[in-house]
Amino acid sequence: MNLRVRLLGAGLASLFLAAPDRSFAQYDTRSPTPELLSALKLGQWIQVGGVPQRDGSLLCTEVKLVTGDFLDDDWALRGVVRGLDQARREFAVGRYPVRLKEPVEYDDGSVGKLRGFSDLHEGMLVKLEGTYMKDGSFLCKEINDESDKLARKPGVEKKIHVQAKIERVDPGKRSITAMGMTFFVTNNTKVMSAIR
Repeated sequence: MNLRVRLLGAGLASLFLAAPDRSFAQYDTRSPTPELLSALKLGQWIQVGGVPQRDGSLLCTEVKLVTGDFLDDDWALRGVVRGLDQARREFAVGRYPVRLKEPVEYDDGSVGKLRGFSDLHEGMLVKLEGTYMKDGSFLCKEINDESDKLARKPGVEKKIHVQAKIERVDPGKRSITAMGMTFFVTNNTKVMSAIR
């Protein structure tokens, strides 16, 4: 009976691991071994998130393998707004300078507080959609206000998430490079797969 209770508890726990906004994702219970990393291919689209480290790399918290038809402007970047310059209409998220591709679409769900660039402020959590440029900047076509997650998910303000093409994979170092940043995968990294 005790074994049944533990198995039932483990099953329920796995149901609660998937957040509502990730209901389409499947969690992989295996640790992200070098064999898993060696299966990744250059140019493959991936969603990856992590916590920036002092050396400029990121400690990878989650990796989501995505499949589907992607266009050149399907890149995404999520993080906190920094270095906002209202006059030049520029800001930064993480290490990425962000430029706008007019006309920009502003979206904050149903809150109605993000209608234009002047409504942006430092410390907002945003998800940007657009194109990662060769010079390391991000050309943004859409800005989504996700600041409501700051209260619901403590620590999210310290993370950077990207949807990008894989530039390099090093199974020996357990690293993935995307959008010019190296994410180091650990045994605690959540591995997911999703169909777009």
